[in-house]
Amino acid sequence: MSWGLAKKMVVDRAPPAKRRRFPRRSVEELLEDARQNEARALVRFEQKNATVQKYENLKRRRERKLDTRRKIIAGAIALEHMNHDPAFAAAFGALLNRFVTKGPERVLFGLKVHAPTKPAPSH
Repeated sequence: MSWGLAKKMVVDRAPPAKRRRFPRRSVEELLEDARQNEARALVRFEQKNATVQKYENLKRRRERKLDTRRKIIAGAIALEHMNHDPAFAAAFGALLNRFVTKGPERVLFGLKVHAPTKPAPSH
């Protein structure tokens, strides 16, 4: 087979040029499509962000509940241990007296409520 004949066979079998089914769009139409795509993407982002926030808040609430539960259990153990160990009771009582400062909280532990201090008059 000659080169010319092989070339003709390939050229004859080449697919016809593709015709456009739709007319070309203007720059304004392309920009409008881009704006609409951006708006849709922003809505999807906000929805996903809201979902992430919801689950993060749920996780924080669970962690707070667990932390509160740990504190309650540890406090109950410490208060019960005060009944059995006088040295621990004295040390823990001193810590309570030192760090519990609010009146209603001091009453809970049977501590003296300090009178509020008045600021010194400035002349």
